[in-house]
Amino acid sequence: MSLTITAASHIRLIDANTNQDRYVRLYLDRRTGYFKAGTPATVLVQLVTNRACANYTDNLRPGVYQVSGQYFDIRTGSYHASYTNYESWLEKLAQLALGVSRKYVLAHAAHFQAETPFGLLLTYSSVEDFIGLNHSRCIAADFAQYAKQLNQKLSCGADERWLQGYKQLWQAFTIGAAQGVVCFG
Repeated sequence: MSLTITAASHIRLIDANTNQDRYVRLYLDRRTGYFKAGTPATVLVQLVTNRACANYTDNLRPGVYQVSGQYFDIRTGSYHASYTNYESWLEKLAQLALGVSRKYVLAHAAHFQAETPFGLLLTYSSVEDFIGLNHSRCIAADFAQYAKQLNQKLSCGADERWLQGYKQLWQAFTIGAAQGVVCFG
């Protein structure tokens, strides 16, 4: 199953969505035909609240948002092009950053969310959901703080694709931290 990770900065609610769905989606409004690379002001995204993951949304209201800042997505051809690849990437991140498996992190989520680098990202369910700007800031800070350390750990047997994925997610969360959002779907 394919995975798209999308980040948008400087979003503004333009239409409240009164039909709340149980699942979260962020998508381009392709009906208008406005999405083109290089014209972020015409990009529209729709956020729908998922009650199970509401603690990651930073109180963003459901609705359609206009993007007046950057727009970035990670799609086909990237390391994260499928849920399986992304889950494998997270497993390696848990091993490198924390020295434990992601399964262990998930079993002790309350501890890892608050106390460890990448805890928010490693305990987050990536199935059609989104992360608001405050959580994006925390995750972007983890990426910035541990980039050199993780690169050194990989220096003996560097995994260039894994590092590319690290850089792509760092970019996505940096964009989301600028009054925006990062969506998985």
